[in-house]
Amino acid sequence: MVSMVCDAQRERAAMELLEDALQLPSGERFAYIQRQENIDAAVRHRAIELLASEASASVMLRTGGAADVEEAQSVPETIGGYRILDLLGRGGMGAVYLAERNADDFEHRVAVKVIKPGALSDTLTDRFRRERQILAQLNHPHIARLYDGGETEQGQPYIVMEYVDGQTLFAWLDQAPRPIDQRIALFRQVASAVAFAHQNLVVHRDLTPTNILVTADDQAKLIDFGIARPHEPEQQGSKGGGVFSGLSLTPGFAAPERSIGAASNTLADVYSLGKVLGVIIGKADVPELSAIARKAAAEEPEHRYASAGDLIEDIDRYYAKLPVPAYSDKRAYKIRKFMDRERKSVIAAAALVLTLVVGLAGTGWSYVRAERERVAAEQRFFELRNLAHHMLFDIYDKVSAVPGTVKAREDLARTALSYLDALAKDESAPADVRLEVAEGYQRLAKVVGSTNDASLGKLDEGQRLQSRALAILRGLHTEFPDRRDVSEALAFVLVRAASEKLWAEGDMETALGMARKVQTLVVVDDTTDTESANALLDGYRVESEALNWMGKSGEALQASDAGLAIVRTFSAGLRQDASVRGSLATLLSIKASLLAERGKPDASISAFKESLAQQRLASNGKPASIRNMIITLFYLAKVEAQEGRSQAIGHADEALNMIAQNMARDANDTRMKELFSGVALVKAELLAESGRHHEAVALTERAISYARDVAAAAGTVAGARMPLAVRLAEAANIYDQLDEKGRRCEAAGEGLGIMHAYAKDHDIPAPDREAYLTPLERMAATC
Repeated sequence: MVSMVCDAQRERAAMELLEDALQLPSGERFAYIQRQENIDAAVRHRAIELLASEASASVMLRTGGAADVEEAQSVPETIGGYRILDLLGRGGMGAVYLAERNADDFEHRVAVKVIKPGALSDTLTDRFRRERQILAQLNHPHIARLYDGGETEQGQPYIVMEYVDGQTLFAWLDQAPRPIDQRIALFRQVASAVAFAHQNLVVHRDLTPTNILVTADDQAKLIDFGIARPHEPEQQGSKGGGVFSGLSLTPGFAAPERSIGAASNTLADVYSLGKVLGVIIGKADVPELSAIARKAAAEEPEHRYASAGDLIEDIDRYYAKLPVPAYSDKRAYKIRKFMDRERKSVIAAAALVLTLVVGLAGTGWSYVRAERERVAAEQRFFELRNLAHHMLFDIYDKVSAVPGTVKAREDLARTALSYLDALAKDESAPADVRLEVAEGYQRLAKVVGSTNDASLGKLDEGQRLQSRALAILRGLHTEFPDRRDVSEALAFVLVRAASEKLWAEGDMETALGMARKVQTLVVVDDTTDTESANALLDGYRVESEALNWMGKSGEALQASDAGLAIVRTFSAGLRQDASVRGSLATLLSIKASLLAERGKPDASISAFKESLAQQRLASNGKPASIRNMIITLFYLAKVEAQEGRSQAIGHADEALNMIAQNMARDANDTRMKELFSGVALVKAELLAESGRHHEAVALTERAISYARDVAAAAGTVAGARMPLAVRLAEAANIYDQLDEKGRRCEAAGEGLGIMHAYAKDHDIPAPDREAYLTPLERMAATC
């Protein structure tokens, strides 16, 4: 073949040769490349360079590792929506830049990793794109986030990652002597990140101290998930783990089975965690922790921990002074651990008894009994209050951060609230107790029935509970008009009540008044907390929605812009808060929807994408952030579908995948069913347009089935069936495209009946009249 090829052609040819070599066991790869004499020598040499360098670095996302094979290119000014600030590194596969967002509303720096032209074969490029979608879902505080991705104008794939300003684990350990407990706490962060990735079916495949960065405040960040892939069982008869299986064999940290080309799986990551734990323990004399590290890094996979979660559990057992099975299962060891664990309690109990005996010795019996009863009554009051507070706030908040816990949160809230209710009936109960009772009612309302949160979907009961919260808070506000905590608590509940008034009852005027009242209750200054800031932004959101429903889209747009302007008055710390970013993203989505309705699709899509970028920044794996991202993806896909944009199907699929994961965790969350029905109909319409008749019909029927479930759970509130009517209108349109006249007429007739019944006592929102009512009437007339 021709001996001289350009750099780009050589890189592509070398990568294709490398792919072939990686199908073989590691010991055969160099020889295989050398034997390919029909391939240009320069290409073979480059493939060997890549194979050698990538033995300890990722081919995909590392900043270095591969030799610098080309002269430095000029640094681009922008990539995607990011302004390039500096070149962080360049390798054979591409470059990494420090960048910041083009928009000036937030100071946000990122690392933009760009693959150079020709560096990846078509197979690897496709894989890169697929993994980019997978990694975007890994929302964990100890995983460096993937925010965005795409292709440059020159067709170069790029990703936008969280820029971690930190040092490697090696450097952190060498920087200064650190107590073993501090080191293990850091390791636990890493292990929890790995466990989270495994739960999402992603394997890291290169867990090493160099892939763990530690920030100045001792927060671990796991990086370079770019060589990760969904865990797939090894196919029988497979020689190796695919084209990437040999790209992460960092000496000393890769599982032994990887060296013979075995597929990477979660147990390989567990092995690497064990090796990392050994590095962290170092020379410390902690036999039980060392035993945990040895078990994790056992040579044979079947002798390791079955999961990263099991490893974490043994570490937790050690700190709880419980027996660690990896260390010993002998009875004497278990007894010793029990004594260690209970000694302080026994001593304390003995001391308490002695103190009571001495204290009572010189006291008259009558006085003692009376005083004891008074103290006991006060003690019971405060113990009961503390227990209820712990359940309703501390435990509830922790449980809320876990997807799939709607029913558990309801049980917690109901139990705790029963205690608080009993305390609040005491006429001498302090205002703080009544405040907690009100907040308890709101929490219970949120989980029992809410249109905006993960809930059981019982909207009528949710509204009754919310009304009790409002009554208590309004009374407190009248009694204590200058107490800021009372005003802010009232704002927090009032804005949620406003949203329910709008979405559940269609009461636009009341919702508008409540939303505007919220804006007068929250004071923005350096002490404003995130909850109050979010209540304020939600106030502008509901105001904008209510005005739009009234047909005042211009005023609605002004309200959303006013809310966005308020964000700029927040302190820097408040603007960077994840939940405030989420509220900002929601306002951006409201604005995007308004722009779409006003015939500005390009501006609408741009605003939706900005909202999505903020959602990705805000996402922390908690149910609320996941739900908000799904909503943004839903409306973005909907506008893109209406405009015939090819990206619509990708955004719809991403939303459906997230919904499926959440529904698998929690079958009780009716909000996810409602979101599924909306997103599924967007996809069904795209399927219908592409001629996939049977798939479109099946997905449409499933979507309507879920919409019926949501309506049934909602109870008797006025707007309970309006979302079903909207979905039926969308389904009728899909059936019309598929020439399914019977199904079309059935859906149109039912949807029209629901809307006409609603219109007897309520005004149908202006956007719904134009988008759904009029088309339904026109369609029904042809049946």
